Amino acid sequence: VIATAYSGNADYMTDENSYPVPFTLVEIPPGCEPYPAGSRWADPDLDAAAAAMRRVVENPEEARRKAELGREDIAARYSPHRTAAFVAERLEAIRGQAGSPRALSAGRARLAAGDALESLRRRRQPQLAPEPTPDARTPVERAEAYLLHGPDNPWDAPSRLGPPGTIYRRALRKALHPYIARQRDLEAAIVTSLRDLERELGRLGRELHGFDDALHPVPYSARPELLRDTDPEGRPAIAYRGVPAAEGWYPAFEDVFRGSEAFIRDRQRSYLDLLRGHEPVLDVGCGRGELLELLRDEGIEARGIDLDPAMVERSRAKGLAVEEAEAVAHLESLKDASLGAVFSAQVVEHLDVAELVRFVELAQRKLGPGGLFVAETVNPHSFRAFKTFWVDPTHRVPLFPEVAAVLVGAAGFGFARILFPNGTGELEQDRRIQGEYAVVAVKGG
Repeated sequence: VIATAYSGNADYMTDENSYPVPFTLVEIPPGCEPYPAGSRWADPDLDAAAAAMRRVVENPEEARRKAELGREDIAARYSPHRTAAFVAERLEAIRGQAGSPRALSAGRARLAAGDALESLRRRRQPQLAPEPTPDARTPVERAEAYLLHGPDNPWDAPSRLGPPGTIYRRALRKALHPYIARQRDLEAAIVTSLRDLERELGRLGRELHGFDDALHPVPYSARPELLRDTDPEGRPAIAYRGVPAAEGWYPAFEDVFRGSEAFIRDRQRSYLDLLRGHEPVLDVGCGRGELLELLRDEGIEARGIDLDPAMVERSRAKGLAVEEAEAVAHLESLKDASLGAVFSAQVVEHLDVAELVRFVELAQRKLGPGGLFVAETVNPHSFRAFKTFWVDPTHRVPLFPEVAAVLVGAAGFGFARILFPNGTGELEQDRRIQGEYAVVAVKGG
């Protein structure tokens, strides 16, 4: 087997009996039905998969040994007979608690007889005879059939006493009918409980996978192929393979770890309605100019500043009004109440505390009445985002949304709220899961 070692595959795949393919867990964006947006997709390492295929062709004996070991493992651990015997024994124990010791002994006797017959059948079966068709039912479905229908129907079996025995059996069945009906109700309740337990175990299993995924996040990469390769033995390795960057290290860093320009434009589109009617807009740390492009297309007056000259040139090449400047110094040079909105995305986490406080205070002064201050940053409530916060070596400290709200209030803003731009609208869920948030503050007037 060559497959990603994820979810149910990992129940039987090992390095000894398969060729597990490394993968990267990525968030599924909207529009990828039937997969729900926001869930995780195990994106396989195609280079590693191709290397495994080549290995099978070049070393067929190894592949044959792995396949045989895998077949033996599955047959030994998941055979229908072994699973059914285990479930039946447990169910007989449950029935024994509600019934008589005699019923429990009879059930065990049937199991023992079944095991003996199975052992005899296997000894007499020719070595190369085909295996019986596997029972496709789940363990709960097999348990339901056993409980509700039983292994046989003793009432319909011929009596050794002939017609008198048949008459006696019918009378006994009629007398026992209320107790049999009660037992059937009990067995139906057991099956219902087993089905509920099966669903709950499935839910807990998925939740456990989610926790494990969150505890072991890997940095998001827009171009994972640049960071994956194989070592001389063909095993997966973290590496870099690409054309050396000509624009400096930070533009190259953003191209790999921030995401494509189209991806960022799509994620920032939700800010358009918020900024409309608050002109002019100053985009602080505009980077490649994704938001400025969106604002220009909507006819909203905006300009940007950035510290990186390569980013500035890239934005100017698109015809955007961008200049190279530092945030605090640029705001100090502007007239008070001259801006309609101050926007920044993934900027405040790069500032030290003194710079951050000064930046917010200056933004409040330079905004006109009713002006907006919008600052998007990493959400440290999300364990995944908090752990990958340190991927960017220029980050200073994470800023919790509650702290951001108090900070803008202390700077003189009359109202502030926290927005999760790509969230569901459910506060507790978004606070724990969303990778970024924006503090939105309004200047009173």
